[in-house]
Amino acid sequence: MTASPEQLQLMLLDGALRFTERGKEAIQKGDVEGAFNALERAQRIVVELSNGMRREVNPELVDRMLSLYDFIYRRLIDANIHREVQAADDALRILRHRTPLNTCSMSPAFRPRRYLKGKPNSF
Repeated sequence: MTASPEQLQLMLLDGALRFTERGKEAIQKGDVEGAFNALERAQRIVVELSNGMRREVNPELVDRMLSLYDFIYRRLIDANIHREVQAADDALRILRHRTPLNTCSMSPAFRPRRYLKGKPNSF
C-alpha cells in the first residue's frame, strides 16, 4: 500500500510531534542521550518537510510554511543543545496547532521527496 502525499505529510508531522515529546520527556528525566536521539530525529523530519515544499506551486503559502518549519527547527536545536524544555514546548506548540500545517497538506505545494523519487528515506 502506498501513501498519498497528504498522508505522508501527516505521518511526518505525527513523527515530529512524537519525537519532540520524547525528547522533552528525556530532558526532564536528565537522559542526555535519549533527548539527543529523539530531538535529532525530530529535526531530520522537519528538514524533510521543508525540503518537500514546492515553491513554484504556491510561493506565498510555501514561504509561510518554510518560516514555520524554520522556527520549529531552530527551537529543536535549542532544546537539543541547551537541554531547554521551553524550546521543545515552543516547537510542540506549533506542531500541535495543525490548522496552518494541514492547509499545506491539501496543496500540491507539498510533495515529499520520497513520493517524487520513489526512494524511501530513513528517519
